[in-house]
Amino acid sequence: MTTRRRAFTLIELLIAIAIIAVLVALLLPAVQSAREAARRNQCRNNLKQIVLAAHGYNDANQRFCPAYVAVFDAGCPKVCRCGQPGTYNDFNVHTWGSLLLPYLEANDVYERIDVKAPLFSPWKSPTGACYTALNSGCPTTDPCAAARPIAKVIPTYICPSSLRNENPFLEKTQYWNCAYPTCCAECFKFTRTSGASDYIAVGGYWRTLENYYKTMTGKFTLDHHGVLNDTEGGVALFKMTDGTSTTIFCTENAGHPDFWARGINGGPQKLPFPTPIFHFVVSNPGGCWGCYRNAENWAQGSSFSGLAPGTNLASCVFNCSNENSVGFVFSFHPGSGGVAMSDGSARIINENISVAVLCNLITYRGHEVVPDSF
Repeated sequence: MTTRRRAFTLIELLIAIAIIAVLVALLLPAVQSAREAARRNQCRNNLKQIVLAAHGYNDANQRFCPAYVAVFDAGCPKVCRCGQPGTYNDFNVHTWGSLLLPYLEANDVYERIDVKAPLFSPWKSPTGACYTALNSGCPTTDPCAAARPIAKVIPTYICPSSLRNENPFLEKTQYWNCAYPTCCAECFKFTRTSGASDYIAVGGYWRTLENYYKTMTGKFTLDHHGVLNDTEGGVALFKMTDGTSTTIFCTENAGHPDFWARGINGGPQKLPFPTPIFHFVVSNPGGCWGCYRNAENWAQGSSFSGLAPGTNLASCVFNCSNENSVGFVFSFHPGSGGVAMSDGSARIINENISVAVLCNLITYRGHEVVPDSF
């Protein structure tokens, strides 16, 4: 006598599927959290590698790398603010991101850069200076644009949590002192294929944020310059009187060239580029390691939505906006963001850190007191 084999009923199958769905729903947040923790650790490791590279540069040059280097062109028309006497603000620009390449196992990229021409070469300036070196390329005129040095993707410069559609991407350079629309508007009107960077220099803080700092603390700072400022040719360690362990070298500021802000609903939101706080006319710059605006970046603060300038009563510099020269940190890590400290360490810090404490951490000779746990 054979025993008839009983199959699962439809109800039993539905119950089993429902149980599996509930288990997946319970496990998914844990899996996502674990993945984000891994990405956050990788981001912190990137920041650590960057500041260790800066120490390698210091060992070779007895100072940290400057925010950027440039060579003054005497033929630059001063009425357009194209340059100033000395090694400041002129066409042959090389950024801190490019100067650190030999110390980030990217010497093969660095050796292909012609240091006698700007990173955005080939280019002809309004003054007639003509640079032909193939440091970069525009894809509409250069079929090999993606193979040029400035287009190279440097893994250490990429945060795995960052949201970006493509890398390398088309970077549209904004005005650069000499290219106000009323002056030499064609000065920097070009597009280049560029390798992205989610880490940015912070020259210091000024304007609205400086006023806000004074309102919060009731005192004037002795100095509001960061380590990667544009007024010194690299800061020597002995000048860092605030101490390297309490001085930020660089910060995470991710998502460029897209504009991201906290918006009115909270959390990072990709939005149309707003009426610029700092007069950029083409893009939200600073998103590539070879971008001039990745090197000159002074924070002014924004509203807590990131959609308007800050005021002397309230100002946000952490995870509110990634607009260039607005905040210190913008990250896709929930509630936090990464900073590299000048002693060679890196930290992921809470976005609710006091603005005053963060300003004190940015300066290297302000003589401010910083708490041990920040």
